[in-house]
Amino acid sequence: MELIFTKVMNLGVVKIRGFVLGCVLGAAICTLTAGPTRSEALPKIPLPALDRSLDQAATVLTLSGRDQTKKVLAAVRKKKWTRARRLIKKVEHPLPHKLLDWLYYIEAGNSGSFEDISGFMRANPDWPRQSSLQKQAEAAIDDKVGTKVRLEWFEQFPPVSGVGKIRLIEALMHAGRKGEATRLLRDTWVNDHFPYRLERNIYKRYRKYLESEHHEARLDRLLWEGRRQPARRMLDRVGKNWRR
Repeated sequence: MELIFTKVMNLGVVKIRGFVLGCVLGAAICTLTAGPTRSEALPKIPLPALDRSLDQAATVLTLSGRDQTKKVLAAVRKKKWTRARRLIKKVEHPLPHKLLDWLYYIEAGNSGSFEDISGFMRANPDWPRQSSLQKQAEAAIDDKVGTKVRLEWFEQFPPVSGVGKIRLIEALMHAGRKGEATRLLRDTWVNDHFPYRLERNIYKRYRKYLESEHHEARLDRLLWEGRRQPARRMLDRVGKNWRR
């Protein structure tokens, strides 16, 4: 794993959200800009070789300058990702570019495509926050991602979110594997969470595969978890004895 992540994780920076995204990028860039700069072409060194010491890494990895680095960091702190990407184009070494991609892809609600995020995961399986990356990849699956691609993806990366499970269910249904799809649908409906619009769409499309027992089990779980709004939406889907 790249040196920068080893150092960041050793410092205890595990939860990377909001402003901390900028701090992580800042720590990374400060590491990469430390030490002497070199104008000649950078040597091709295998990534594992970078995991040694900060001083050694500084002689291998350089940026075009601290001023440019500060501008990138400022853009990330403000979540101005388009500006950050424009600024980092002046950076020659690929590692900071990859780091910026990682920071963006783990950000909830990012507009990265499934192709981009899944490609990053496959190319960088040892980077931190794989679960977060996978959740964002699942959230990015849309109608443009075909059945074959979905099935191959979920074969390698079983879904980790309710949204991901629904995307797999859609693919299974489309592939004619209704038995598998129905079993997964019922389990997912009972045990997972979804945004309101997706929940409504699931019920509209697949309610014929759901029995009263599945609605009751979902409602029971939501009540125990104190999720009042989703629980209220379930009242019209269960028997009268649940509405007392």
